[in-house]
Amino acid sequence: MDQFKLYVPTRIYFGTKITASAITAEAELLKGDVLLITCGDVLSLLGHTEALLSYISTVRTVERVVQFMQISENPKLHEVEECIEFGKREGVACVIGFGGGSAMDAAKAVAVGLGTNESLVEFLFNDKQPKTALPVILIPTTAGTGSELSQGAIITCAMRKKKSGIRGVKVYANAAIVDPIFTVSVPKMVTMDTGFDVIAHAIESYISKKSSAFSEMLSMNALRTASEALGKLVFDLNNIRAREAMSYASMIMGINLGNVGTALPHRMQYPIGALTDTSHAAGLAALYLAWIEYGYDCNQEKWNCIGTVINGVECSGKTDVLNEFSKLFGKLELCYSLSELGITSKDIDGLVEAITGDICADPAARFEGIIRAIYKKSL
Repeated sequence: MDQFKLYVPTRIYFGTKITASAITAEAELLKGDVLLITCGDVLSLLGHTEALLSYISTVRTVERVVQFMQISENPKLHEVEECIEFGKREGVACVIGFGGGSAMDAAKAVAVGLGTNESLVEFLFNDKQPKTALPVILIPTTAGTGSELSQGAIITCAMRKKKSGIRGVKVYANAAIVDPIFTVSVPKMVTMDTGFDVIAHAIESYISKKSSAFSEMLSMNALRTASEALGKLVFDLNNIRAREAMSYASMIMGINLGNVGTALPHRMQYPIGALTDTSHAAGLAALYLAWIEYGYDCNQEKWNCIGTVINGVECSGKTDVLNEFSKLFGKLELCYSLSELGITSKDIDGLVEAITGDICADPAARFEGIIRAIYKKSL
């Protein structure tokens, strides 16, 4: 068995209705003025924000909680910078990200911005890693991104029309509170979108050349769990056991994100998201069939295993795998193409040029022109 390294510095609290006790357990971290970051007022309308504030109010070391809600679905650099300035004025000592991946990524980026005097541009576009950050607690309200356990904060710079990440060990949250109760109110389309992100994390970390025996075990666990749970949620969004399963799968894929990372589709989605402001999962789904078409021969055994797991139908070739993914997309109502997202052939050069980060972990990256070929086939 090959050697591997596993690093999970974040304290993890998992379970339905665990938030109150978890907040109490993190009293040492919650001191002074606390900054709560969310996306809009949806969580307030559902009563979730008020519930969280009531739990925080029991922590005697907290003096007050200030809120920042102006974070959009794909968090923008100017929003994060505005939140940093707000946090500085308020003198906050701790950051809580409460919401989907956007709120959590923004919270991690804000914590970095408040903990350093450097511009976030240095970390986003110059491959620099932050050395300091304020303490962060992340509480996901969707099951998908795994951001609560990853070492990245994905941010879009509207001026540059680029989507990139702040990465490094200081980006990890101090604590993650994964309470599936918050996901029950998530509507069907968002449930399926974010659910496919879990599946994508499982597949890409399994395919990656950085994978290990341990990460592959987590990948297969998450892939099997998420595929079964999403199949149940298609028919019953109130199925709490399925919601718990999705939150669990998303969480353990956060561990893989921090230790293994993803593959070509994630790197290729970032330019799509920056250009079209469409959802992360929509961009991934649009790319997946073409990625499989070109990447299958790089690791046939793994792809056959993946195709078999997602629907429980034995796969023994590329056509079988592609058929099972087509069925999966139909079931989840994720039948996207790049043209449906507003991409044309004229945009492909710009998309290729906007790719950032290391793509070499993907076995298919060895093929010359693979990125352009996948974009073209995905139109």
